[in-house]
Amino acid sequence: MQARDLGVDIALCLFDNVTYAAAQAERRLLFESGEAIPWQAVVSDRLLATGRRLARLATAGELVLFLGSGVSVGAGLPMWVPLVRQLAKAVGIGVVPPVEPGAPPRSARQQAKAEKKAKERWDRFCGLGLLDQARLIEQRLSAANLSLGETVAGLLLSPFHSLAHAVLAKLPVREHITTNYDALYVVCVCVWLCVCVCVCVCVCVCVCVCVCVCLCVCVCVCLCVCGCVCVWSTP
Repeated sequence: MQARDLGVDIALCLFDNVTYAAAQAERRLLFESGEAIPWQAVVSDRLLATGRRLARLATAGELVLFLGSGVSVGAGLPMWVPLVRQLAKAVGIGVVPPVEPGAPPRSARQQAKAEKKAKERWDRFCGLGLLDQARLIEQRLSAANLSLGETVAGLLLSPFHSLAHAVLAKLPVREHITTNYDALYVVCVCVWLCVCVCVCVCVCVCVCVCVCVCLCVCVCVCLCVCGCVCVWSTP
């Protein structure tokens, strides 16, 4: 089954020039045989012009990135609705409260009754709007002397960034705006800058070493030539 039958796009991330050349050759064969449709044929002139304009602005460093939660999904972080649900469970909404220390364990009937009440509370919570849900969560966190922002940031820790973060970090932009609590984009930018600095340092060191070696060779050659001349001219 082909991608066009499923209505999906496929992006190939290739790591070397040989694989990229092979993929491009196969792509040309598909176009020539009529099995594949060039993307220019399905994109309107307006979208194509907009894409080229954005490409020029990006190359000139005149774009400002706006990053939402979708860019972090590839790193395994939740979108807004799953995040609110996770926060709600963390503050005890829709969760059966534990038995108090020293109290006897619940009977099966008491446990079933507690689970029913918890489900009713959860259903009422889910019936609220997202902003009302967030306010209720914030109220519960405030009652426990906890910050909503810090709690969300703690739930959004990830040791990995997404491909989107890495690609966006390489764009020559001077500013970005984000509604995200995670710092994966900033981490990618810092890593990219460190890589660039390391490459520049390595290049400078290599150039300096080459210059020093050349100077040493020249000095040695000059000394050898001078020594030979002196020996030759000695009576």
